Amino acid sequence: MLNGAMSYLQANLTALASVIGFTPVLPDEDGRILVERAPKGPVLYLVGAAGKSVTLNSRRDPLAEACRLLDDGLGGRPLPPVLVLLGLGLGYVVDVVEERSPGTRIVAIEPEPSCVRPLLERRDFTALFASKRLLLLWGPDYRGSAEGWRFFEALDQSQVTIVHPVLSRESPAAFTAAANILGDAACRDVELDAAWLSE
Repeated sequence: MLNGAMSYLQANLTALASVIGFTPVLPDEDGRILVERAPKGPVLYLVGAAGKSVTLNSRRDPLAEACRLLDDGLGGRPLPPVLVLLGLGLGYVVDVVEERSPGTRIVAIEPEPSCVRPLLERRDFTALFASKRLLLLWGPDYRGSAEGWRFFEALDQSQVTIVHPVLSRESPAAFTAAANILGDAACRDVELDAAWLSE
């Protein structure tokens, strides 16, 4: 059993490498991301250009927030065979999808590369990578997309794309570029209550 952020990180990178065919290189840490411990799970902050930090997930209950984001994005529909997550933060939506629908495959696109290290340090994703139920790609070059796509059904009009509302607001150009690599002009930005995110 894995224990600790560094163990998770290395194991996750090794498992992802088996999917995309090479060992991915993490972006250099740039000081734009801060992680804070909280009773129900870590909280991620993005530090903007003006030095002001923005909360990327709920301090009070990040899993409940992820459930709301997923439910809003699905609009009453069941989880599809392939779900696209555009912006992950710490990946709490992945946790919810894994619990609700183990058969759903997740294409996870992270336009904000600073988030990748804390995402992979938070928990063990190795089973999801190894079973090819999770593909993780990050900007700005999304290296591995050609190799990774072969494990997923063709993305079509029936897919659902869930967009991280705070990250998309804070990094709009990066999100536009990420949507373009998906060829998904219909990405829906699901707005969350700002008060919920700050709790």
